[in-house]
Amino acid sequence: MNVFKTLDGKEYELTVENYEQHSHKSKPYYHDKKRYKSPHFALCPMCNNPIQVINLYKDEYVEEITGRKGLHARHFTKNIEGLAEYNKSQYESCPLHKPINFKLIEVRHDDIVNEEIKKIIEANLKSIINDIKNISGILFKNVNLEKKIDNYIEMRNYAYTHTNKYNIPYSILYTSDSFDLFGRKISDNGMGEKIEQAILHKSKFFTVQAKQIVKKVSEYVFIRLLVTKHKISTSGEQTMLLSIEEGNNKQLGIFFKEEILLKQFVYHKLS
Repeated sequence: MNVFKTLDGKEYELTVENYEQHSHKSKPYYHDKKRYKSPHFALCPMCNNPIQVINLYKDEYVEEITGRKGLHARHFTKNIEGLAEYNKSQYESCPLHKPINFKLIEVRHDDIVNEEIKKIIEANLKSIINDIKNISGILFKNVNLEKKIDNYIEMRNYAYTHTNKYNIPYSILYTSDSFDLFGRKISDNGMGEKIEQAILHKSKFFTVQAKQIVKKVSEYVFIRLLVTKHKISTSGEQTMLLSIEEGNNKQLGIFFKEEILLKQFVYHKLS
């Protein structure tokens, strides 16, 4: 996971700066290096169990359980003095330990959780829109994404069991219908660069001019983005497939596919 919680109940994205600032580089978050290979700890925001921060200051350590390099955290199944006692039942039911596959089948009948997610969306609309742009690599117009989110709320898609307060942008992308890309601007980030190159070299009907997706034919054609195929690896790593397809009245084809590695997002709650 890439989020953590402190004893005061506040939640943060896991970065070196955030962790140092909010742990105050002291106990009960910092522990003896002789006792723990990774001596940095915090709380899981979902189940309140201890989590161990891996690779806080280096990224060459391959974590044995998750198989990941780079800064991240994982549940720690023992008590950490002054921080938290390990609770097995809460751990085993924690969505950050056992993520739920994205399927538009099972609805959560917990009104408290559903209402909390809905309020988080309404209170963080601008941030969620920006995160969707960053994930997709496309600078969608705000008004278009607002319509998608309005529909998401109206359809109560936040009540699907796969949705939690840390994966809201992915839930919106997954449950929405395809996104029209004609005339859209492309982001300068990594995903945007991949999309731009794919359009320039693989698209039959479109090209990119000044970072904008434009037609290179006079006939009616379309280009759209869709997010599908959520997968969970044995280590708990989650991915989704971002695809771009194009076509006309006679043909349809996908010319770009890229796996998205899911992360957690922290949004402010309503007070």
